[in-house]
Amino acid sequence: MARNTQKQLKAAMKALIAKKNLDSITVQELSDAANVNKKTFYYHFQNMSDFLSWMYSAGFTSLMDAEGVTAENWPAHLKKVLAGIRRDHSYLTAIYASRYAPEFRQAISRMFDRAVEKYVKSSMERWETERGRPLSLSATGYAYLVNYHSMALFGMLEQWFQRGMQEPDETFVRLIQMISNDSLFKAFDLMNGRPL
Repeated sequence: MARNTQKQLKAAMKALIAKKNLDSITVQELSDAANVNKKTFYYHFQNMSDFLSWMYSAGFTSLMDAEGVTAENWPAHLKKVLAGIRRDHSYLTAIYASRYAPEFRQAISRMFDRAVEKYVKSSMERWETERGRPLSLSATGYAYLVNYHSMALFGMLEQWFQRGMQEPDETFVRLIQMISNDSLFKAFDLMNGRPL
């Protein structure tokens, strides 16, 4: 999609959300506000839910993929995500209050899965370096580790957001660090070489 069209659609949606309920915004209204043909919208997106997920995921993906999430830098990435959530608070609040919330949550959850998978892979490499031996995990065990950590982080972020982002970003990141407390490395120790 042309960058100009992206900017037009994003700006138009943000302006429309500031004026009215998201559920009442139509594709035609968004297209008109963005000076984009409705066919152009449908060329790039299946529906409004697809557009909303793309609109937020583009920024999120660039945060996660710029350097890649590793065992060492995940707190810095999490801080960027928290800053993005604060910046997009009104937009996210509108989506969570709309009929598009379930599909949006699924799309964001899949992005967390990809970011957490990078973290788990990096942590496996770190574990192998520190232990001086290869890590042997079953495919099932690996999938469960990724899903568990992704769901835990996504759930904690949602709770933080829905409670009004009361804790400062630094405090939230420290809480996640304390809760996780190398739990992934402990799981590697327990699961290494054991079939599931």
